[in-house]
Amino acid sequence: KVNLGNAYRGDQRYVDAEKEYVKALEIDEEFAGAFFNLGVLYLDKELPGKEDALVRYQLSIDYLSRYSDMVTLSEADQVVLKEYQGVAVRALEKENKRLERRQRREERKRKKKEREAAKAAEAAKAEEAASSDEEKEKNQAGAPPEAGSVEGGGGSEEN
Repeated sequence: KVNLGNAYRGDQRYVDAEKEYVKALEIDEEFAGAFFNLGVLYLDKELPGKEDALVRYQLSIDYLSRYSDMVTLSEADQVVLKEYQGVAVRALEKENKRLERRQRREERKRKKKEREAAKAAEAAKAEEAASSDEEKEKNQAGAPPEAGSVEGGGGSEEN
């Protein structure tokens, strides 16, 4: 199953490769080669259902760690494995930082929109108040004088 998976991977049939590696683990859940190949596959390629880079990189780290725990490697193979693990860890860290930057950017945009909405609401409120004041002034200017007011001469005259 692993050899078939490797052949599929070589033909860039990554979904088929993943299926074969998983089948190999279903047959023998301690088959180290399947863990290694899944770790490398998830590090290298985006697969349907595993589009989230954080998930893929974490799976890669987990599978490569399982592989490392299961086998005794030569020094040269240990170096290669450590390189793969290092690439996976750095990729995971880089993706986390990218997502954090995107979240901060979205938060800044959200706050800017809130400030703009608050300013627009204040402007509308001020405009409404000014309009209301103008309406009151118009009403007062056109209103008949009150009884007893000096302006209208509405008071009683005494001679």
